[in-house]
Amino acid sequence: MQPRTRYSVSTLLTWIAGYVDAVGWLTYQHTYTANMSGNSVAIGIEAAAGNWGETLLRAWPVAVYVIGLVGCRIVIEMAARARKAKIAWLLFLAEIALLAAAMAAAPGLFTGIALLALAMGIQSAALTRFGGLTVHSGFVTGTLVRFSEQLSKYLFGLHDDRERSFKNVVWMMALWIAYVAGTVLGALADRRWALPALLVPSLALAGLAACDLRTPLAVDEEKEQVQPSR
Repeated sequence: MQPRTRYSVSTLLTWIAGYVDAVGWLTYQHTYTANMSGNSVAIGIEAAAGNWGETLLRAWPVAVYVIGLVGCRIVIEMAARARKAKIAWLLFLAEIALLAAAMAAAPGLFTGIALLALAMGIQSAALTRFGGLTVHSGFVTGTLVRFSEQLSKYLFGLHDDRERSFKNVVWMMALWIAYVAGTVLGALADRRWALPALLVPSLALAGLAACDLRTPLAVDEEKEQVQPSR
């Protein structure tokens, strides 16, 4: 993946995650569908208070999200072993189908959360390798950690590494900004259109799927998956 492509793809995916997370949080009783750290904290708080119904509600998206992660990595593993160069488009189409189901069916609480959390789990695992760095587009805690690492390398690293480190610093900050911008736009769109607001990230994912059909985006993912079996 070329540098310009990796920057734009990772930024767009992070923006999508922030957008979907905002819509899900506003629609489904302030439950996160992309940010599992927030749900994990809520599980502990509700369990400590003995609110078992709320505890189950917060645990549900975590379980479904993990299913999406595992299922996605299995698909990538199978593609790597079969030497299939183009697989990201299929994962993005699966995500679009889940978002479409949420829009079309106006599902109940647990079903709606499951559809969005499964979609975000797939997205978080679909593309994580960008030019030697691991970037998870579904949440930004890891991005902030990467930002601090690259900033330290820039401040104290060798001259040959400083330019690359600076670019990575800017990149990581751009990802955080994209996530926040996604939540802002998602919240505004939800107020106006509710669940049909998910059409916006669906169109963005369709564009990424088209890009993958032209130039494979998940090549690094497939190499990483198949390497342990050699």
